[in-house]
Amino acid sequence: EGASSFSSGSSELVEWRWDWNGDGTIDETTDNAYTTHVYEDAGIYRVQMSVLDDEGCESIELTNYMVHVSNEPEWGISPLELDVCTGEEVNLEVVVEGQEYVLAPSVDFGGGLFIPDQVGECFTSELTFTQFIPGQTIDDASTALEELFMNFEHSYMGDLTVSFICPNGQSVQVHNQGGAGTFLGIPVDNDADPNTPGVGFDYFWSPDATNGTWVDNAGGTLPAGTYESFQPFSNLDGCPLNGVWQIEICDLLGLDNGFVFDWSIQFADSLYPVDQSFTPTFGLECDSTFWSTPQQEQHNLISGQWNCAEVGVTMETAGVQVYTAHAVNNFGCEYTQNVEVEYVAFSPFIEASSEIFCGGEAVELEVLVSNGATGNLSVVWNQSPYLSDSLGAVVSVDSLIQPEFFQATVGQTFDDYPGLACEATADVLIGTCEITIPNVVSPYSTSGDNDLFRIPGIQSYPDVELTILNRWGNVVFESDDFGAKPFWDCAADGASSGVYIYILKVPVEEGPLVVTDINGERQQYDGVGPFVFEGTFHIVD
Repeated sequence: EGASSFSSGSSELVEWRWDWNGDGTIDETTDNAYTTHVYEDAGIYRVQMSVLDDEGCESIELTNYMVHVSNEPEWGISPLELDVCTGEEVNLEVVVEGQEYVLAPSVDFGGGLFIPDQVGECFTSELTFTQFIPGQTIDDASTALEELFMNFEHSYMGDLTVSFICPNGQSVQVHNQGGAGTFLGIPVDNDADPNTPGVGFDYFWSPDATNGTWVDNAGGTLPAGTYESFQPFSNLDGCPLNGVWQIEICDLLGLDNGFVFDWSIQFADSLYPVDQSFTPTFGLECDSTFWSTPQQEQHNLISGQWNCAEVGVTMETAGVQVYTAHAVNNFGCEYTQNVEVEYVAFSPFIEASSEIFCGGEAVELEVLVSNGATGNLSVVWNQSPYLSDSLGAVVSVDSLIQPEFFQATVGQTFDDYPGLACEATADVLIGTCEITIPNVVSPYSTSGDNDLFRIPGIQSYPDVELTILNRWGNVVFESDDFGAKPFWDCAADGASSGVYIYILKVPVEEGPLVVTDINGERQQYDGVGPFVFEGTFHIVD
């Protein structure tokens, strides 16, 4: 905005003129002080604004307003595509770094540009400089110009002239024929194959060079290096810095060829305004770098936060998820980078031939996975005296005397996902059909071996009801799910020694239920319960 502009006297401002890149060309005019402009490319732009009043007078003072347009950052997130197992944590971390932008023109001809092999015909190329202060000129070329550069190959140095021309037409000729058949670089010296480029050498001309001109070093192949100019650099004193600079290469004889690959002009750093480069910065605070995904609510958040630079998440369902890293730099510009994660189904489970070990018949356990994928499956069981083996997908349980969990560590590789290996644990509870009702409890003994009223095997049955009464018929303990917490702490409840009565109700859906007393006598009950047992036991000191 140019709202602070004003006119003198009674005149009024009627037009604001905008030059968005400082090249002297008016790009836009407005009838008020406000406008907007969008730069399509990163860079440093010098904005000039002038105003016109109703008497036709235009301002001549330059605004020289510098605009920095952010460039793309460099992302360090890796990998951008990965396969993981369902339930496996994916650690996402925003890694991003701003890149330095330097305002400097360059030219690159790719595979090389052919120098015309016509007598007296010249090749020219241009570089446009706009980053200097408008009107700035070269006072002393010997200090203003650090070097002139060209990457070049040619099969005959003696017929060439090479000149650098500044925007007002002044020029310095760095080479003027001479040197006869000296090669420049490594040319393809074959007139039958003129369009094949050779290898260019880097040649420089500097005001500080002391090793002579090209001609002074002629013979064979001219080495890459820095040389003195044929004409003095003072030929460029007074040249404007901004504008179109040219290189001109003239081939004055036939039957030779060459290619130019690159060229440049290196001005002294002191000539440039101070803001000729910038490096955007990115913070790791949650308002500057964060993650997002369309199905965020369906994820399990394991660590960190979605709206911050680091987050650990997983999915329990298979499929492809796309996570987007967001990074906002100090320019206020936001950049994004996607990471694609495919969650591969992996959820091992144990299938038992029976949930109850009963009557001495072994229970078969088999590890299965639900994904149906082909690959290698490995199974290692936790050690147990009741298992037939510690390895293998299929094992059996025998001689079980009370309910017990059996756990296996399951690993799987996948033919369709090379390099992916999933691992998880699975477990299963196998109960028993036999319970043992005690007749003596000694909560006050020092051994601690029989200090609780327990019914081994009762954990196999849900919703077991137990009531314990003292000799006077008072209830001292009661539970409607004794299998979930299968003991009574007599001492904690202050029970004294003596005779107690128990009433046990076991809701068996399908028998058998085998009851063993303390003497080892077994009684089997078949059919559908509930089965009710009443009896007595002693608490002794």
